Amino acid sequence: MKQLPLFASAAVVAVALPSAVAGWGRSDASPALHAISQIRRDTVPQAGDRALAATHGAVAGPRSIKIPGNFVYIESPGPPDRCLWGVGVEFPTVPKAVSYTIDYWDGYWHADEQGVVNAPVGKTPGFPAAGSNYFGITGGGGPAPCVADPEQGGRFDKPPKVYANFDTPLPDTGAIEGYVTNKDGNPVEGATITAYGPSHATATSAPGGLYYMTVDKGHYRVVADDNSAKKAPVDPAYSDVDVPARGQAEVNFVVQSGLQVSIDLSSTAVPGDGTSVVQGTISTTQGNKPDPGVNLELLVDPTNPPARLTSDPKVTVCGPQGRIWPTGPNVTDLDGTDVTITTDGNGQYKFSLAVGTTPGTWELEAWAQNQDGSLSSDVSASDTKTLTVEPLAPAASLSDVVTELNLLKSTPLSSQITSSPGPLATLLEQLAGKGPTSGVRLGGLSFSVGQSPDGYNVVVAPADQRFEVETSGAIKMTPAIEGDLIIDPQEWSGKGLPARVASLGSLQAVMQAGELPDIPTVGQWEHGSSIPGWTLKPNTLAISTNSLAWFGYANYPLATWPPGYCN
Repeated sequence: MKQLPLFASAAVVAVALPSAVAGWGRSDASPALHAISQIRRDTVPQAGDRALAATHGAVAGPRSIKIPGNFVYIESPGPPDRCLWGVGVEFPTVPKAVSYTIDYWDGYWHADEQGVVNAPVGKTPGFPAAGSNYFGITGGGGPAPCVADPEQGGRFDKPPKVYANFDTPLPDTGAIEGYVTNKDGNPVEGATITAYGPSHATATSAPGGLYYMTVDKGHYRVVADDNSAKKAPVDPAYSDVDVPARGQAEVNFVVQSGLQVSIDLSSTAVPGDGTSVVQGTISTTQGNKPDPGVNLELLVDPTNPPARLTSDPKVTVCGPQGRIWPTGPNVTDLDGTDVTITTDGNGQYKFSLAVGTTPGTWELEAWAQNQDGSLSSDVSASDTKTLTVEPLAPAASLSDVVTELNLLKSTPLSSQITSSPGPLATLLEQLAGKGPTSGVRLGGLSFSVGQSPDGYNVVVAPADQRFEVETSGAIKMTPAIEGDLIIDPQEWSGKGLPARVASLGSLQAVMQAGELPDIPTVGQWEHGSSIPGWTLKPNTLAISTNSLAWFGYANYPLATWPPGYCN
């Protein structure tokens, strides 16, 4: 996403925007800009800076105290297919302060910048933290998913300096402040920090992990509690500090288990009929609250990566905008490496699985990334789910296919038999999925639509058959595949059959009458062998579509499919 500077002028800029920022969704619109009173870039001094600063708010001076602050990334509610984001400075609310001064280095401008925001600071969508404030600097909108980056690629790589300003003498109270992080150094929001001493105070860590509380001077014991479901231990368990008048004591805490990742599937076992779609949700939470904008690495079969595109069941992962795994433009150029996704403003990522016909177990793992892109070392920051693709029963072998197809003549389904490859493959796959209620035994087999120079065909193979597609789109021949069966309407002639069969004419009529004599193997079909009823010529078997359909993957939809299907 291209980043643009928020303010084009080097002079002081007064900002007066409504709380619902006009233009949100542009390349650099930010939530909470309505809170900014003025911004100054020090690289080009302006004669009117001091006077304008006095008009819009106090800058840091004798009646100011330094308070903690850091850059944070937030997301604003919006359409599910859009990412609305902002980056700004998080800082605490200080009693009796009339304004706050924020100094920071902007690497885009190569300049020190200063902003002043008047108290009380208005609340910002996407930053609901109580007791903390957000000073928006930059933001934008673009296609989902979002990618959290508070430093904006190095633009804000130096910590900001924040000051609370007063219009009366500074109070005699002090403060206890610090940050709460997890073991990976990522901020923890929602932890409760309590100070016991001359005065009793509590604070809650903000989205950037920051906390701050005003206390009377004296000796305090400071304790932090993890409010997440796991109630993880916190290091240190407590800290004793002395707080001077008009001074601060800093205590930082590390929660031993912070971010929690969970995967939920609508089903963990589905039949391998090529028509199943499983709905899924990945959730990221922290402190019993959704943690939005978390980057997650998705790993398929993490214990055996070479099997992902070979011996594993053929499962396609579909995101909000279509297929996200395996990557690659089409079935001839697939990449089974890990992919990165980002949870939305509700701390969720919705996806679905289009399940093929190959039986077996398929495993998906989601693992949270740290802000530097490395994987979190926290065991709660990952989750794994296994999907079982069940073989269809009652099972049949290739030698049973002709007999079973001819049995259809005595069922109500005989009129649905067609020689058109797409509908025929779909019908046979549906019959296999229905099991004994279909009246025929086709379980354990897969039915794929292939292509040859003269048209389309149906390949009948064991469901666990592994197909390899060459870059040309041709199916790589192996002895096992040469033994599969192929129904090619273009190669049917009826020659060499008894008159009662030949007189039926078309392949469709012969199958509806239950008189199909035989089905060629792929090897016979490729070599142009002589088979009664078929006039075969040398052929080459290829895929019928560049999308992930048939040959172990989900069937290509010929009608309305459940939500979430992709190929």
